[in-house]
Amino acid sequence: MNTWILQGNATKFRVAEYVQHTLIVWRILETYECNPVTQMHPGDEVYIWRANEGDPPKGGIIARGIIASRPGHHDDPSAYELWIDLTERDIDPGLTVKIEIDSQGFISRTAMKDNHILKNLPILEFWRKTTYLVSDQEQKLELQRQWNQAKR
Repeated sequence: MNTWILQGNATKFRVAEYVQHTLIVWRILETYECNPVTQMHPGDEVYIWRANEGDPPKGGIIARGIIASRPGHHDDPSAYELWIDLTERDIDPGLTVKIEIDSQGFISRTAMKDNHILKNLPILEFWRKTTYLVSDQEQKLELQRQWNQAKR
């Protein structure tokens, strides 16, 4: 089972509102580090990350879920109204994946940077991407531990 962090930009999309739904559809992008088409599977664990915004910053993990589909061309019309940046909304989403959200909470970017195990997560170093594979087993376990304390 893989663990993923998927990032959404709250200045373009109301991420926090969207993760209140129990089933969401999320854009995924390939990077040179990971290929979601071949590596993302139903049952994989996923954390939703809200990109830094505001003062004080509110960036970090805001929800956890389970991948519910293979990457494909899934649509969720209920998400259309949540777009702030309409030019982004109208871009062909390419590949998407269905996610069953099972809990909400908050682990701040700052807390993760201060954690000796999580401080080297790729999202903390290369924050401009949207799809991150967490491949280190110790980081996966620490994310789960931190999430169990943070979830509501």
